[in-house]
Amino acid sequence: MHGKAGNKRRGIWLLAALLAAGCGRGENTDTVGAGDGASQVTRNFTTTASDSGQVRYVFHARIARAYDDDETRAEQVRVEFYDAGRVVSVLTAREGFLEGGRMTAKGDVVVETTDGARLETQSLYWDRENQKIRSEELVRITRRDDPEVLTGRGLTTDPNLDLVDIQNPSLTGPVGAEPR
Repeated sequence: MHGKAGNKRRGIWLLAALLAAGCGRGENTDTVGAGDGASQVTRNFTTTASDSGQVRYVFHARIARAYDDDETRAEQVRVEFYDAGRVVSVLTAREGFLEGGRMTAKGDVVVETTDGARLETQSLYWDRENQKIRSEELVRITRRDDPEVLTGRGLTTDPNLDLVDIQNPSLTGPVGAEPR
């Protein structure tokens, strides 16, 4: 009788341990082997960057891979930029990188503001020290209800896309209009 009870208890503990291990991994975090060098893979990843108690951005990704060198590489990125406690723009990109406080977005990068401005480029980064978005790539800015398109290579702007500094700018109007 003691043997059956002991086996039953061991079976219950084994089942509980397996369930706990399964719940611990869940859909969110997996430890990976040395295949790609990542120490951890997280699904539905979110992190918040703040400065002086103010949220600056919230970074979301479908999948994020953390590496031992303090770098995180993410796929299908969405970043909400904040000013005075409210979302002022949203960035989407194929990839994102977080390293030592620097955030970089790459691949079909789009920043859309709440008031209808849209920035398109292939790569940009967040200048944390100056609270600015910067790019050295070709950029294109459009605004809702405005037929003009601002393009150039290299950009510095705020998350609202209000104060825009573009190197070699070109402003074009509706189709067929001459560049200015």
